[in-house]
Amino acid sequence: MFIHGIKELTVLILYFLTPFLFFCFLYLYFLTSLDFNYTSIITDIFFLLILSLTIVIYVFFPAVLLHRAHNNGNFRSSFDFREIYQKIRAIGLKRLIVVYLGLFLVVSIVKTVLSTGVSENVPFMGELISDLIIAPYLLIFTTRVLGLIDQP
Repeated sequence: MFIHGIKELTVLILYFLTPFLFFCFLYLYFLTSLDFNYTSIITDIFFLLILSLTIVIYVFFPAVLLHRAHNNGNFRSSFDFREIYQKIRAIGLKRLIVVYLGLFLVVSIVKTVLSTGVSENVPFMGELISDLIIAPYLLIFTTRVLGLIDQP
């Protein structure tokens, strides 16, 4: 499981490295400009492109993990874009987005409510309990829902 986690972390880093590098480039460009009160229209458009690329990757990533899981955790299958696209078409982009956003909302609300309750009742150990007990169960729930999304 440790090796599987390292592979998944590597895939995550590789997918989100491109928007991160673009954002760093934009940030450095903004810092090196002489006028901080003025942003050019090119900078604004570039920022919107980076943001849209990040959103597309964020929506696309669960399908990458599904395709990788169906190929026995093969690292190369994470970058087989044609097959991943076919997986998204089979699931349906609308269904994938709705499930992923709904899952994000549910997990965020549950995490906030449970973490706040634990932190208030157990002042010193609340954050530790939240991170070591509540978060893993929410992660299991998230991966289980994403694993079942492509079932008929």
